Amino acid sequence: MSSRKEKIFIIDPHEQECASLAQATLEPFGYEVQTTGDGAEGLTMILEEPPDLLILDLYPDSLSGADVMAALSAQAIDLPVVILADPG
Repeated sequence: MSSRKEKIFIIDPHEQECASLAQATLEPFGYEVQTTGDGAEGLTMILEEPPDLLILDLYPDSLSGADVMAALSAQAIDLPVVILADPG
């Protein structure tokens, strides 16, 4: 019997800080966490292997959070999303 870790994917322009925070707070509870600061790269990764939860900044590099959400909707990918809205 395999115990699959739930995957959380974070798309945030502050990728390094998010990765450090995720490692300290989420990984000890058994979550697999992936991060990127690039919206287009994140979308590609989600389309290849959808996570159990997406934490999405509205202002990542290259592709906005709104565009990522529109692309996921167009592909009928339904997953829980936490939106971060820090314009600065």
